[in-house]
Amino acid sequence: MDMIGKPAWWMGALSAISLLLLVQLGQGGPSEFTGNVTQVIDGDSIFVTGIGWVRLADIDAYQIPTQKGTEAKHFTQIHLLHKRIYLDLDDKKSSCPKGCTIAVAYLADGNGTINPVPYNRMLVDAGLAVVHDRPENEFDPLDWWP
Repeated sequence: MDMIGKPAWWMGALSAISLLLLVQLGQGGPSEFTGNVTQVIDGDSIFVTGIGWVRLADIDAYQIPTQKGTEAKHFTQIHLLHKRIYLDLDDKKSSCPKGCTIAVAYLADGNGTINPVPYNRMLVDAGLAVVHDRPENEFDPLDWWP
């Protein structure tokens, strides 16, 4: 037992978990930034507390005023508005030409863990966006469909 009465193996396991989390954060990933969605502009553009305007990477949602554009915005409102999301920020190019942040968004599962399926993919799977792999950012949308 150590000085605070916890078995030594527990402290070693805690240290190993902490190290793994630090490695994850150093490499980027879905927990690189966390915030609440305060506004949905359209299917692939949102405002997030603490960061501002975020454009979802490597997808193009159908645009308003088309029917699919309205559906894409509504889908994003249902899934993201007033919810906490996790962002993997683009480390290669920090913003779009209009000043927004480029990112891949993730939601929390019911148990509070980060869902490994990106929201960007969810929009595509719902038929409300198309993949548009942009070489100027770090992301590869093929990674979303393992």
